[in-house]
Amino acid sequence: MSSQRPVDPIEPLAPVVGDAATATTSATVIRGGAWNLAGQVLPQIYTIIISVLAARILHPSGMGRLSFIAFVEATMILALTAGLPSSLMRYIGQALGEGHPDRVRGLLRWAWRIETVAAVLGGSILVVSGLLGAKPASAWVLAGAAGFASIMQTVPAALLTGAQRWRAATMVGLVTGTAAVALKVLVLSAGGGIPGLFLVDAITTTANLVVTGYLCNRVARELSSTTTTDHVLIRTATRFALVSSLYALLDYVIWRRTELFFLAKYSSSAQIALYSIPFSLVTALLLVQRAIGLGIGPAFATLYGARQMERIRSGYARTLRLITTMTLPVTALALVLGPAVLRLVYGSAYSEATNVLLILLATFPIIPLMTVSTSMLFGIERQWPQVIIGACAAVANIGLDLALIPRYDAIGAAIANTTAQLLGSVPLIIVGNRAIGGIRWHTLALVRTALAAAAAGLVALILVTSLGDFMGLMLGLPAAIVTFTLLAVSVGMLSKEDATWLDTTFGSRLSGRVGLVAHRLGRL
Repeated sequence: MSSQRPVDPIEPLAPVVGDAATATTSATVIRGGAWNLAGQVLPQIYTIIISVLAARILHPSGMGRLSFIAFVEATMILALTAGLPSSLMRYIGQALGEGHPDRVRGLLRWAWRIETVAAVLGGSILVVSGLLGAKPASAWVLAGAAGFASIMQTVPAALLTGAQRWRAATMVGLVTGTAAVALKVLVLSAGGGIPGLFLVDAITTTANLVVTGYLCNRVARELSSTTTTDHVLIRTATRFALVSSLYALLDYVIWRRTELFFLAKYSSSAQIALYSIPFSLVTALLLVQRAIGLGIGPAFATLYGARQMERIRSGYARTLRLITTMTLPVTALALVLGPAVLRLVYGSAYSEATNVLLILLATFPIIPLMTVSTSMLFGIERQWPQVIIGACAAVANIGLDLALIPRYDAIGAAIANTTAQLLGSVPLIIVGNRAIGGIRWHTLALVRTALAAAAAGLVALILVTSLGDFMGLMLGLPAAIVTFTLLAVSVGMLSKEDATWLDTTFGSRLSGRVGLVAHRLGRL
């Protein structure tokens, strides 16, 4: 960075072609994280809306069938894209950090060739499944069309993300997602059922592909007017993609709903619904932290390309602390209020899912830290620790699925998945800390935050227990927020280092209110 400004550990790349590492600062990473967050939060909200409506119209058995087809489609997309999009994104970021934007177009050509074959294969498999008798057949065929477009769309999305063009990468999905949720509500209300939902998916994913493909070509031309096919870089990216693919498949076993395969074999469609609904709710609650954790990956790759390791270390440590601070109060409220929300929103037919939800929430404070560690290791080209840890956790996951699901159904699936997630998270966090070194946790500040979160959760628990689900939720949530806020301000939730950074970087925002909050939370 220039000598005129302080070292700023993290920020998404501004749309420049010059010194990408200098353009990667805290303010830009926060903006990029905000766009990334919007790109994940709103679609997840849309998914929950459709999930609630479908659960009530299709009932548990139909909801289970819908969840299973969608899961198979997602599995096919992952299996045939695997680590290539992340490798493409990473080496685009590194090429820009090294000052070689002309290499980006060569990387794009390499990725397009591979993903075109993958898209044809994946779409064909789903279509043939429907034609061979999977029910409802039309839903499987339409899932194949949506899967084809989704696989193809990973290439332009990787360019936009790797170049940290977060706004362009996000806006298309937000627009089509908003249209999709409206269409799905109409389809379900009109009795279109499961095939109608997949028809909407096929239309919107195709629209995403067309628009992001156009944006991809435009950004590639802006980055460089020439194309350099760097065969050494492509071979390096290929090796990275192969290792990443292995980790992605292992990761899928642990972090996605692979238990649905075992529930489909050993249990019922209703049990699939009882597991998939709480799983989706926990995923939605983690969106903010995961968006931040995943959003810094390209920034780390860009800084690594510029060999600015101290900035990576500083940004990594601060992200771990701030994400932990954010996660603790959310965990307390989710444990207390989550079951009430589930019962109220989905109805009494899904009341058994509350125990599944509580089990899945056991890993809630750990997963965001794992996401940040994964992004950092991804940025500095450290893959094998993730593969080894992921392989051990995946084996444990499958073994526990086989042992627990036939006897305990959705509860067994939750226990198996939670155990595997802990096995896959904690060692990875330790490896990440050791790989970069020099991490300061500021433990006392985190302890103060945990105590404030526990007190807020206790207030909410008392109200829900005494007033019932609806009134307890209506009064418990604001009471818990007020309790946490007062305690956080009085005891100092942030360390002085993080409060000073927040004040220095963003203190002037919102007419100085951000700086005022930083002072109060850090007791500066």
